[in-house]
Amino acid sequence: MPRIVASTRSNPTYPYNLVGGVYMRGAKSIGGATGDVAITVSGWIESETYGIYMYRTATAVSAEFDTAVTRTGAKTLKLSTTDTTGRVGATFGYNTIPPGTLTISVLRKYGIPVKPATEYTLSCYAKTVNVVVNGVFIPTYYFTAAGARSIGAISNKLSAGDHDWTLITVTFTTGASDVWLVFNLYNFAPGNVSDAWWDVNSMTLVETAATRTLASARNPVV
Repeated sequence: MPRIVASTRSNPTYPYNLVGGVYMRGAKSIGGATGDVAITVSGWIESETYGIYMYRTATAVSAEFDTAVTRTGAKTLKLSTTDTTGRVGATFGYNTIPPGTLTISVLRKYGIPVKPATEYTLSCYAKTVNVVVNGVFIPTYYFTAAGARSIGAISNKLSAGDHDWTLITVTFTTGASDVWLVFNLYNFAPGNVSDAWWDVNSMTLVETAATRTLASARNPVV
């Protein structure tokens, strides 16, 4: 009787998101980062490996994977405004600003695959010190396979001051032709020196009202 040989399985093209689970770029998370290595100019936080790009729109900011303030893992993403010009963001799904300038090649490499005309909920916990009202939140953007951008939904926004770990969440529906998601984690605090920690270890992107297996959730890039 001939031996049955299993067919070769192709690995999914990265990045992908675990729909219904924790968002990670590929099989990576910030758990493997060195930690406590702050950057003060726009660029990848520690390394492109971790897929989180900080961009500065102020005179003095910093971003790092912080080991001093944690929630579910050994590190959090810390975004700080270090003078009163106060605007810093971390991006997921691209490595340039503004998002309207994205090229197809950038989206293919960094964009987070999503299904068209589908509802998702993105959630992440944040902790803050001395932030301004409405300065800590998550905006979303959607792109078609041709690179056309739509400005998407925005999460709830925190009030001014200090906050213990608080859930920031945004529910959105992609357009009929959208295939990529990009989003930002913000600490916009003009006038304040401030800190915001994001627990990206437990961040989730959930496809609403649908159950998918882990294997089918690994969406290849279009």
